[in-house]
Amino acid sequence: MNTKQEEVSRVVTLGEEGRQGLLTGVQKLAVAVKSTLGPAGQTVLIESINSIAGNFATKDGVSVADEFFLSDPVENIGAQLAKQASKKTEKTADDGTTTSIVLMEALMIRGNEMIKAGRSKNIVLNELRKFTEMASEKLLSMSSEVTSDIILSTAITSVNNDVATGKMIADLYNEMGNDAIVEVMDSKSDETYSEKIEGLRLARGYSSELFVNKEKSMTREMSDVRILITDTEINKADDILRILEEFVINPQAPAAKLQSLLIIADCSSQFEGTMLTNYERKIIDICIVPAPANGYRKKELLNDLAIATGSVYFSELKGDNLDLMNLEDLGHADNVLVKKNYTTISISKDKKPVVNDKIEALKGLVELEESKEGSGSKKFLLERIANLQGRIGVIYAGGKTRTEKKELYDRIVDGIGGVRSAIKEGVLPGGGVALASLATDVSWAGKIKTKEQQIAMKILTDAIAVPLMQILDNAGITFEESYGTMRATQGEIFNGSLTESGQGYNVVTGEFGNMVEMGVADPTLVTRSALENSVSVAITLLGTNCIITYERI
Repeated sequence: MNTKQEEVSRVVTLGEEGRQGLLTGVQKLAVAVKSTLGPAGQTVLIESINSIAGNFATKDGVSVADEFFLSDPVENIGAQLAKQASKKTEKTADDGTTTSIVLMEALMIRGNEMIKAGRSKNIVLNELRKFTEMASEKLLSMSSEVTSDIILSTAITSVNNDVATGKMIADLYNEMGNDAIVEVMDSKSDETYSEKIEGLRLARGYSSELFVNKEKSMTREMSDVRILITDTEINKADDILRILEEFVINPQAPAAKLQSLLIIADCSSQFEGTMLTNYERKIIDICIVPAPANGYRKKELLNDLAIATGSVYFSELKGDNLDLMNLEDLGHADNVLVKKNYTTISISKDKKPVVNDKIEALKGLVELEESKEGSGSKKFLLERIANLQGRIGVIYAGGKTRTEKKELYDRIVDGIGGVRSAIKEGVLPGGGVALASLATDVSWAGKIKTKEQQIAMKILTDAIAVPLMQILDNAGITFEESYGTMRATQGEIFNGSLTESGQGYNVVTGEFGNMVEMGVADPTLVTRSALENSVSVAITLLGTNCIITYERI
């Protein structure tokens, strides 16, 4: 018997031809994405198999990139690697995907022009990496701490200058504190509104991404949820069959079973696979979240969760039998939001007195621990108290159509992400000013000793000026119309003395002044992550000399 697999033909693309193909792919992606950059960013219409309506509109760069694939294999590799840079930026900073791709294109264009194949190529790329690390540190040193006004301006900027939505986000943070948990969910009506609810957060997310029902934010939204809590591993459906039968959706009357089931427990792959199959077939509305922590911490955290949700905690240590579990043993939450790494659960008002009693009991334990030298339990007790005291802000995205609702939902995700990032590292002058100011920072001159360093610096400084120019272009404003008498030569956007104070042009108001004071600010973490990730991928592509792809028929 011949077991040899059929070989697939490959196409090898070498040298300049390959790098040009990669650049073309990056440029095609950038053309689609960069039109969304800045307060005057434009809408992109997308036909998508991932959208219920078949198409949708968005001003969110990452949503555009997610749907971008090219037929040419080399060009597609370039585009997909550029998407990697933007995805990593979003993962780190919750925003900045468009800036990453704009920088990526600029780096590739200047790099292709200035780097010649030969002995010094790798040296240039290494120097580019070093200068990027320095630029990132400079950005951090330029950062301003957040205030309530900065939170407001950051939120407005991050939602494409939608003042009402930005204010809604900022109000939640300013009322609840910088450590607040703020999430977005679909509104059940046309109205967009916010709500402050009592809730807690579990440091575990869904067991499988197949439970996700919101692709953009990779979250699972659930409402009117019954909650099963146990530290006993669930190995097969028969272990909790009595419970599962209560949630089976009748295909003849699909609206009859409105409640969802959230299982917080360690489960076998067999059980998880069975539940995923039933969920995908719309037989049962379910999600699985693994139990948090280990050992005694798992027991205490699950017990806290059971108290907050009104659940009966079934524990293996107590000899509890899952076969005896009834519907009355399950807890309840009005809303649950499950992400990759954590789960947010609302606490009903009627459970608050019981929760408060638990908090007071834990505070008593903290006082006892304070008298014990070197005790490690106090920190854990304080974490439990903070979690039970948690208040959660939720913004419900509304709209008259699915397209309108999704577009707003995506912008609110970006707005919340922008504020979170600003809280972490502060903010920089927005509108591309912070990056552009580094292009003429006179301190760079002392770092350049060799020709390779000179080339690397030229690639970087030319590229980091591009986001500012793109924001102006999207607003239909020329450089001369905006920055007027501040003449610029190739690659020189400002003079250093001006940008040291973070001044620039506000494309919304047409005013010139201090960008942060005018409410035009970008989170430092977003800007740094976009720069670092775009350079990282650009170095990979610029250093490529051979590309092997499958032959297309």
